[in-house]
Amino acid sequence: MTRWVDEFRAEIADDRRELLRLVDGLVVATMPNAPLATVAMEKILLYLLAETHPAGRSKATFFIRHGFSPSSWQVLKDALIDLAQQGTIAAAVETEFGTKYIVEGGLRVPREASPWARTVWFVSQGELHPRLVTAYPAQGDKG
Repeated sequence: MTRWVDEFRAEIADDRRELLRLVDGLVVATMPNAPLATVAMEKILLYLLAETHPAGRSKATFFIRHGFSPSSWQVLKDALIDLAQQGTIAAAVETEFGTKYIVEGGLRVPREASPWARTVWFVSQGELHPRLVTAYPAQGDKG
């Protein structure tokens, strides 16, 4: 199995062109392995949609205002994964533990226009799949 993983990583490294796409005439970078992104149910229910969480309550206010709810948490999960795949990398930081990606873009929401959101993803050293760390309104979109 290790050989297959090494070959897969080599294939990804050789084809960096897939990480670039054209948006409004500009070439922008997208997050590597975004289709493999994961969002834990607990991250959504106990943090992003938790109105009583000390650090998450302002995020919950934002997401609930835009039509997301704990009873249909999968809708937010799908929107965050969509943002991982369609958003633009605002920053990437490599550490000894892995790579952190900050991805921004319009969030597909149940109500009205798509608010601009910022997500943070982490890919651990030796892993391929990005996992969600946090999500919140992008600066200027408190909505």
